[in-house]
Amino acid sequence: MPVNPANIAAQIVAAGPKPGGPAFAQFALAVANGVSAWVAAGGVVLVGVAAGAAGFGTVTGKYVVVPNPLPVATGLTAGAVVGVTAPAIAVAVGVGVGTALNTDATYVGACGGVAVGKEEVIRVVADPATLTAALASAMAGAGMVGPTVPQLAAALATGIAGLVMTGTGTGVVASTAAGPIPTVSASTSRLV
Repeated sequence: MPVNPANIAAQIVAAGPKPGGPAFAQFALAVANGVSAWVAAGGVVLVGVAAGAAGFGTVTGKYVVVPNPLPVATGLTAGAVVGVTAPAIAVAVGVGVGTALNTDATYVGACGGVAVGKEEVIRVVADPATLTAALASAMAGAGMVGPTVPQLAAALATGIAGLVMTGTGTGVVASTAAGPIPTVSASTSRLV
C-alpha cells in the first residue's frame, strides 16, 4: 500500500494541539503532501540482508517506525524553529507521520543474490535535502508563504528524515526461478 497523504494529514491533526484550527489543518496537509511526494520520488532507501535460495528476486516488505516526536523536536531546535508552539508541532508531526507510515508504508526492491527467501532491513537512508524541497513546494501550494517558510521546511525535513531513519522492516524475496544453493545477499529497496 503506498503512503497516503490524507492519512498522514489526519494523523498529524489527531496528534496535534486541540483545537487545531484551519491554519493547523493547512499545515498538516502541506506536511502530508510534502512527505508523500518525497517518498514517491524515492527519498527513502532501505538496505537489507536477504537469505534463501540463490538467484535474483524481488523484495517486498512492511516498513515500521516508532512514532516519536524527539527527532522532529531536535530538527526544529537545530533549525532555530523555537517558540511556544514548537513542542506541539514536534509531537503532532513526529507522532502523526510515524503513525501514518506504520499504517501505510511498504517497500519494494531487488536482491541480486537471493531469489526466494526472507529479507530484513538493516539500514534506512533518508535524504533531508529532497524532503526540504518537497515540503517547501507543498507549503507554497497550500498557501503558506513568508520569509520563515524555507526555515520551517528545512527544520521539519531534518526531523522527519531523522524519524524515518529509525525505522526498520521485514520482507520476503520472491522469484519464478531459484537455484538449489542457499545464500545470503544484500538487498536495496525504496519506500512506497
